[in-house]
Amino acid sequence: RGDPMAAGVDAAANENRCESSEREREVLSIVDDLCRSCPSAAGVPDRGEWDETPLVAAIRSNLYGRRDDGGGIGGGGGGGPPDVVFEGVPHGDDDADRHRHRGDDPPPSLAAAANAAAPGASSAFVIRAVRTESLIHRVVSIVLEHHPASASVVSRNSGYGNTALHSAVFHGRSAETVGLIVRVDGENRRRAAAAAVGEASDASPSASRRRAKSSSLSSPEKAEDDLLLPPPPPPPAPPPCRPPLR
Repeated sequence: RGDPMAAGVDAAANENRCESSEREREVLSIVDDLCRSCPSAAGVPDRGEWDETPLVAAIRSNLYGRRDDGGGIGGGGGGGPPDVVFEGVPHGDDDADRHRHRGDDPPPSLAAAANAAAPGASSAFVIRAVRTESLIHRVVSIVLEHHPASASVVSRNSGYGNTALHSAVFHGRSAETVGLIVRVDGENRRRAAAAAVGEASDASPSASRRRAKSSSLSSPEKAEDDLLLPPPPPPPAPPPCRPPLR
């Protein structure tokens, strides 16, 4: 027979996972409702120090985390059910990040999230890291689905023109999230380039000549010529009504 204590621990873990999944669905549903109600708001910078859009705030925040009773998210001891929290990760210009190099970080890949954990980290920490990146990726996907232009917004208050792509790379988001932002930003740039080419074509001399020729065809002389044409024949008269049969 199996260990009843181990079975109880497994049952509690399954219950916690179900509860976490339900809370994640609630978070995603709220984000989707907000984006549907006002899609353009996803690209509006805030009035804070960093001039961040909601998309950037999602990129640089841990939307799912677990606070262990043992004193930290990476602790091996802790207990208690996981809680959904909105906890921002350290900003790139904070004192904590000034003496570390992004090149020393592991590759930001969701598939290789286990390698991103510190040596000796618990399996629970690795699982939470994967779920964190997965949830952030889904939030970013929802925002970009409703407002693709937010991927190309440039923040000026930061002093160096920060974008969503800068934030995603700097804060070590997954390769899937970075690739999604790159793809949507590229589509935005191609559409903008096509629109610029169309405007330049409309302003070219050949386009001006075409417009002049078109306007000449609708000149008053043409209208007078139309008056000289014979009028169209009248429509045929309807057949006479027959008297009702007796």
